[in-house]
Parts: sequence; C-alpha cells; structure tokens
Amino acid sequence: VMPMAAALSRWFGLACVLAALGAGQARAADCPPPLPAALQARLARRIAAACLAPGAFDGVDPALQVVALGVLEARWVGLDPAYAQEPALAARERAAGRPVRALESVAMQRALLAPAAPDAARAEVEAGLAELEQDRGRKTIERLAQAWNHGDLATLASYERWCGCIHDAADRAQMRALNDARNPALADGIAALHAQGLRVFAAVGALHMTGPQGLPRLLAARGFRVTRVVFGARAAGAQ
Repeated sequence: VMPMAAALSRWFGLACVLAALGAGQARAADCPPPLPAALQARLARRIAAACLAPGAFDGVDPALQVVALGVLEARWVGLDPAYAQEPALAARERAAGRPVRALESVAMQRALLAPAAPDAARAEVEAGLAELEQDRGRKTIERLAQAWNHGDLATLASYERWCGCIHDAADRAQMRALNDARNPALADGIAALHAQGLRVFAAVGALHMTGPQGLPRLLAARGFRVTRVVFGARAAGAQ
C-alpha cells in the first residue's frame, strides 16, 4: 500500500475506467422488456442468495443485475467489491481533493454489458444465471485475484484458457469486445490527459494489461516509456 500511496502523491489526478455501475446509474431511461416469468423467478432467487433485499435492483436492466450479482460472487472467496481497486482509489483521491477522471462513460459501459436487442439481452441473462447457479464464477474470481496479487502475468495472460467462460466463437468475440477492443480508447484517453499537461495515475483492470492489445504495448506505441514495477518480496520471483 505504501508504494502505491507514494506514487499517488506524485500525480495530479486519477484516471480510471468507470467503476461498476451502481443502481442509480444502471437504471434504464427506457425500460427493457420484462423477462419471462420463469427467468425472472431464477433472477429473484439469485438476488436472495446474494443476501440482497427483493427490491435492491428495482428499475435496473436485468442484464446489469446479472453482472452485479457476478461481481458480488467475489464475497464468497473473501473479496468485497466495495473495496475494489477503482472505487477505493477514487474515494481516496476525492477525499484528498484531487480530481478523478473516467476513461469511459456510463453509456459506453452500459452498451457493452446490456445488449439493446431483447433476444440478445435475454440470452445474456440466461447465460449469466446458469453460471451463478452452478457457482462457476467463484473459482475463476479466486484464481484471477491470486494472479493479480502475486503479479502473475502469465496466468493473467492465459485467462481465456482456464476461466471456463470461453465455449465457442461467440464467447471469444464477447471477450474481445469486453477487453481488447476497449484498450485503444483507454490508451487514447490516458494519452490525451497527459497531452493536456496532466500527470495522472491510471487504474485499470488487470486483464487490460495483457496480450498484444494490452495497454502497456498500446501506450508504448503512443510514445510512453512503460516499465513494470514489482513491489516488495514479489520482486524476487518476477519475470
């Protein structure tokens, strides 16, 4: 924590991918079509299993409800999303009176996570509920968190091979849309802030740092000198 705090103190602001959508942000301007009764009942059971009040997600797009429930699965492996990297850093910087810039808008994330087409949205809900009902996401979250904690870039880079979430070409395309396809705009956003004369600490998810389209390579291509910093005891085992 101390090296991170020292680094933050040297920058003039924080740039981060917008934190996970809260209920207020996730409510649709135009209400999506209702789910079939059986699917709505399955969703209600998962909300109860997450120890949430029945009306906790009232007015929130069902696809975003499933995304939120997937994030909350981290609690089963001892990780509380309330203390996730981006919201925690953003709260710290705001408390210190430093600016926080979002690299993506609510609308951009909403378009990624909640398909506009009713059939596609329903398929997303069904697939997400199936994963939640089988507890498939918990081991994936735990392994991902361990890889992040240990700076294990090889495991992070091979996520698609072990996550159990890539079954066909459609899954692979969705993964690209959720990760690699966003990276050029994120890199452009970081570069634009620096071009304005701002020194920013940019916080992004670990998977955005891997692969040929990872942010380190994209930023290097934009003229930045990118150096990996390994903290503490992990430095001895870093590759």
